Amino acid sequence: MTLAAAAHAPVSPGPDDRALLPLTAAQLGIWNAQRLEPDSPYYVVGDVLEIAGEREVDLEALRTAIARTVAEADSLRLRVVETAEGPRQWIDDGAPAAPVTVDLRSEPDPRAAAEAEVAAERARLAAACVEMVDRDLFAYRLLRLSDTEVWYTQMGHHLVFDGYSAAMLSRRVASHYTALVGGTEPPTSPFGSFTDFIAGDVEYRASERLEADRAYWRDELTPLPALPERAGFDGPATTTHSARTELGPEDVDALRRAADEAGTTWGETLIACYAAFLHRTLGETDVVFAMPPMSRSGGVALRTPAMAVNVLPLRLRVSPATGSPT
Repeated sequence: MTLAAAAHAPVSPGPDDRALLPLTAAQLGIWNAQRLEPDSPYYVVGDVLEIAGEREVDLEALRTAIARTVAEADSLRLRVVETAEGPRQWIDDGAPAAPVTVDLRSEPDPRAAAEAEVAAERARLAAACVEMVDRDLFAYRLLRLSDTEVWYTQMGHHLVFDGYSAAMLSRRVASHYTALVGGTEPPTSPFGSFTDFIAGDVEYRASERLEADRAYWRDELTPLPALPERAGFDGPATTTHSARTELGPEDVDALRRAADEAGTTWGETLIACYAAFLHRTLGETDVVFAMPPMSRSGGVALRTPAMAVNVLPLRLRVSPATGSPT
């Protein structure tokens, strides 16, 4: 075995018989980033699922649906340990803790109270997970706004899941819940094996494909455009600002027409719009910005909740003369 392969091979079980696994390349990126910014809360990610309708939400069925999903998704039960070879991880097969339920029905404004609970849960997890070692890295929380409206959060450290995984998990919780309230059996779990997921990453990192990919990105980004000096861009961000809007039907139709005329997708057209925005705002013609690709290929990777997303630099050359569909 080569030294490079040995560095990424599964570690023999320790004295407590835990089978330790290496972190994937994507996980190592998050591990190192959190260690470089030990006070940063931004490595806790997740979402809020809002359930509302005319029928009362069955909280017991929802708790059971969540517990069954956690039992099926190995990555939600990951624990990380530090070893002489670096960080390693293992799957805790113990019974998952039941999600905490917060009853907000007596609050004057249940929605505002729920939003405050979400913010508090994110802050709690950020503080609890920042060290990453020997601790739970994922949690669910149920918020009852009324008999017919319940929110639940699925949040955790970026080491254990990503946005693609969040969609898989929420669909599986919905499948279990639907089966429980309907008195039927859910479909067979679609989740792949986390151990197989790790094996795929190990195989790629020891393959010639990695060297070919590295050569591509080296050529694509050499040399990088010079970074102009701008006030306020001299260190890590201390705050974040969010802006959101909703596109009306006419705007969405226009976006799809532009995509069809360019022979591409509406998502790629939206990325082109962002590149044009940066060009106009910054006055740069050689535009480089971060894009988070899914970074999944093959059946196991597409079916396994885990951390796989990577952030890659997208380089585009934009000028006022760049054409656009009419």
